[in-house]
Amino acid sequence: MSGVPSAEQVAALLDHRLESVVGSNEISLQRKFGLDALVPSYVGAFGKIRNYPGRMHILFWLQRFARSHPEVVELAESALRDPSRIVRNYACGALAYAGDRKRIPALRELLSHRNEATRADALAAITAIEEQNHHLFADRERTGKVFWILSHEDKA
Repeated sequence: MSGVPSAEQVAALLDHRLESVVGSNEISLQRKFGLDALVPSYVGAFGKIRNYPGRMHILFWLQRFARSHPEVVELAESALRDPSRIVRNYACGALAYAGDRKRIPALRELLSHRNEATRADALAAITAIEEQNHHLFADRERTGKVFWILSHEDKA
């Protein structure tokens, strides 16, 4: 790979059942190309990955781009229906961070999800969006002591 890898190439590297393999491949990609350059490939790869660790890692790293890349927000909204609870958690987090009120109806659909953690994640994301305070996604008890910093532009 000389240039930024394609979505297909990223999917091939990240579609593995073992998180350790996915993590190692992801670290190699980010060291070689930088996370910013990988955003389009990560977005394109997400739907091609069958195993949840790859989808989970992609959304974990893409959350920080939810304010600057509309395609990340679209991906996060579609990932609300992912079979993996942790992928749904990162999707809710990305939407909370984006703060886009248009995403609340999709999050409300999760309030009746069979998984209790998913329901809690959706409610936390809705609260964060309604109050335009992404920290509330992490500070669910409203202690004022938990801050979710994803970018150098975030303020505690």
